[in-house]
Amino acid sequence: LNFLYIYSGAHLNLIFIHGWSSTSTRTYGELPKAITNSPQARTLNLKIEHILLSRYISFNDQITMLDLARALDFALRDLPGNSENHIEPFSAITHSTGGPLIRIWLDHYYGRKNLDKTPLQHCIQLAHVNNGSALAILGQSRLTRIRSFFNGVEPGIEILKWLQLGSNGQWYLNHETHTYDYLTAGIYPFILIGQGIDESFYDFLNNYLTEPGSDGVVRICGANLNITLLHLRQNPHEPLTPSSTTKLISAQPPKTNTHPIALRVYNQYSHSGNNIGIMTSIKANDIQQPIVCDIIACLHINTPKAYATLRDSFEQTTQKEQQQTDRYTMLVFNIRDNEQQQLGKDQYDLFLLAGNEYKPNRLPKGFLKDKQFNEHTGRLTLYLDTSKMHCVPDQKIGFRIIARPDQGFIRYAPAEYRANVQHLTSIIQPNQTIYTDIILHRNLDTNLYQFGPASDDPIEFKSEKPSRNNIDDN
Repeated sequence: LNFLYIYSGAHLNLIFIHGWSSTSTRTYGELPKAITNSPQARTLNLKIEHILLSRYISFNDQITMLDLARALDFALRDLPGNSENHIEPFSAITHSTGGPLIRIWLDHYYGRKNLDKTPLQHCIQLAHVNNGSALAILGQSRLTRIRSFFNGVEPGIEILKWLQLGSNGQWYLNHETHTYDYLTAGIYPFILIGQGIDESFYDFLNNYLTEPGSDGVVRICGANLNITLLHLRQNPHEPLTPSSTTKLISAQPPKTNTHPIALRVYNQYSHSGNNIGIMTSIKANDIQQPIVCDIIACLHINTPKAYATLRDSFEQTTQKEQQQTDRYTMLVFNIRDNEQQQLGKDQYDLFLLAGNEYKPNRLPKGFLKDKQFNEHTGRLTLYLDTSKMHCVPDQKIGFRIIARPDQGFIRYAPAEYRANVQHLTSIIQPNQTIYTDIILHRNLDTNLYQFGPASDDPIEFKSEKPSRNNIDDN
């Protein structure tokens, strides 16, 4: 873990946190100096008095994200002015995987009940991997060839597992923190990310490095903390036949964040690199760079009203920046049954449906930019063109799940979810991620367990066949 500590005892303690595999303070570029050189920062009383570099081995296969969050807490308490029992109020500027790190630290040591006791004031996240990165699935050996991802150092298996789309770590953290009332607790979160691609910087191993709607490493919707949680369950009360399809109904209304999180998207910045990297390209005299001005504007926020004003300003600027570009949405599917059995990659097929008859292959051409299975969790992540998803035939859209086994003593019935476009557009928002938790009903055959009269003659049941009747239907 590397962090740069800018200390000002009078007004503001500012901590820079990069990813786990940074090996030099060059990873920050001259962004810290540009911030302190800016005239707009004078009222913040920023001055570099201490630069402390903490070294923590992250490219080890045993190290987890929680290990690093615990190490972060120890390092914070070891800073000047802090102690084992007290951390002075501070603000954090984090890049890439530093974002999930400080969020895990916040959740682990404070959580929802003690959020108002945290010393964290501003959390300014640059190009964060809050909802994962499509690159993480490539694995350790291939990622070492992509200098843009972890500056040329392997991150370790456990870190890669967390960063993969649809990981357990992301699922837990984003569900757990979704209802955090940051503003009431005095925490002001910001997401700043570019959508520029520095083609001179990358080794073109695959199309993820030049993927539209991303900065070459992280998708905008992968960084954005504005997410929707959708919970669906299969209706267990519908009568089943061997060929029947039952409905997926809302277990609860879709949930959005307690309050919108400020998001700012830039056309001119990429994830890394000296040319247009969101941190490393900034020079000490670049005080008029948008990223420098916006960071200082974020650090000046100290009331919910001021936060809402800056958030609205960021939204308007982002809309202008994206006028000439397509915008995208990620949809993460988690499939399980009512007995909490997780369905893996090979246990279900998912089909998107559209039109009055809700048939497959009716969606607009080019709507699906990418799909990725997480081998560890079985979750499926779809990367969708938002505007095309809003233009489906007959304004009807849905999906069908065919789960296995679909016959035998234990079986699942096909399930469908149908929505009109008005419902769809309120959920599928540009630059955002939707986590869809689906509970299928696990059907048990009536012949799975039977009693019979006592008899002197043994009863063989090795060849017992399913009755095709379900115990829940009786």
